[in-house]
Amino acid sequence: MAFGKSTPKPGQPNRFPPPNFVNPTTRVPIVLGLTISTCILVLLLTGGRIYSRVHLRKGCGVDDCMIMAAAILGVTLTSLGASMCLYGLGYHLWDLRPEWQEPYYKIGFYFSLVYPLCVGLTKMSICQTYLRIFPSQTSHKFSHSMTAFVAAYMLTCVILLFTQCRPLEGYWRKDVEIHCVNMHENMIAIGAINTLTDFIVYLWPAQYLWRIQLPLKQRMGLVFVFTCGLVVCIAGVSRLVYLNRYFTNIDLLWDAAATTSVAIVEVNIGIVCGCLPCVKPLLSRLLPSMFNSHRRTSRNTIISPTFAKSYRFRDMSARQVNKSSSVSALRERTLEDLEEENNDRASAHSTRLVLDYEGRGRVEVGQKDSSRMPVNGIVVDQTVSVEESWLPHV
Repeated sequence: MAFGKSTPKPGQPNRFPPPNFVNPTTRVPIVLGLTISTCILVLLLTGGRIYSRVHLRKGCGVDDCMIMAAAILGVTLTSLGASMCLYGLGYHLWDLRPEWQEPYYKIGFYFSLVYPLCVGLTKMSICQTYLRIFPSQTSHKFSHSMTAFVAAYMLTCVILLFTQCRPLEGYWRKDVEIHCVNMHENMIAIGAINTLTDFIVYLWPAQYLWRIQLPLKQRMGLVFVFTCGLVVCIAGVSRLVYLNRYFTNIDLLWDAAATTSVAIVEVNIGIVCGCLPCVKPLLSRLLPSMFNSHRRTSRNTIISPTFAKSYRFRDMSARQVNKSSSVSALRERTLEDLEEENNDRASAHSTRLVLDYEGRGRVEVGQKDSSRMPVNGIVVDQTVSVEESWLPHV
């Protein structure tokens, strides 16, 4: 948020209603409701992501460390916003107590410091996650360049916060004369850059996902993930609107309630959006009927006839795929159907579909162990690895 002195501007009234220190009208319930509820989501999703990485995937990456740091800062930001409610946030100007000014603006200074760090780390973590989801060269260039840009944005915000006003204690001390550059223009420019990067980062995968053919459940999951991304973008735009109103109205702390709430919601939903793709292994365990693409056991082996011709899977033509029980057909059919079908068939060669408890599978094409006989003098022994990739399963 921004800081300023509560003085009437040209055309604004100099008289206010009498103060009400008993039961004043406030926006505090709205602020606390929005910020605390989204903070709870952050704690749940971040905890689920850590559990999935440590216990199910056996290791954390750079993106996991970044999102954990962002979650810590997000909880800190929510706590700062709630603390500001104790000192006038959401109150009308005429209902403020004089002793609230210094602690309010001091907490607000730390809020302004934590906010850019939190949004920056969240977007950097999401960019690093894209490196694992989309391994193309274009995606790598995008992720690395956006990570560098967001890091530069974070550094610029911190430097500007400490240099745009002198002396520094003038932010919160009313007895100190403070000299600032144009804070209105600076805050709007920084907010606009932040919102632009929101749209770029959160909507980047849309170009890939429109071309992916997925079952209905997985499509609904993707819709939910990108809805969260759109909420972050809308929150960023709303923050710009409320921030401009903050600088043009005199009832500062009343208007600051909206600015602060939207900023915290933007941060928390951004963290939630960054965690959603990484908690699918945990959700698949807790709610297998909703989040598993197939009914799977801890390890299943399916035997089916295959072909005697040897070639790499990547070189298979569409006609060859149709003749050799394509991987897409295997995915669309349940394990029970395939097992029943293959029990009635006998062949010298076999296709083995092996699925582990996390839903990551591979298709092994080769001969049965019991009948490793050559075909026309040539032994056919081939392994094809296929890894299913869906955005909410990283």
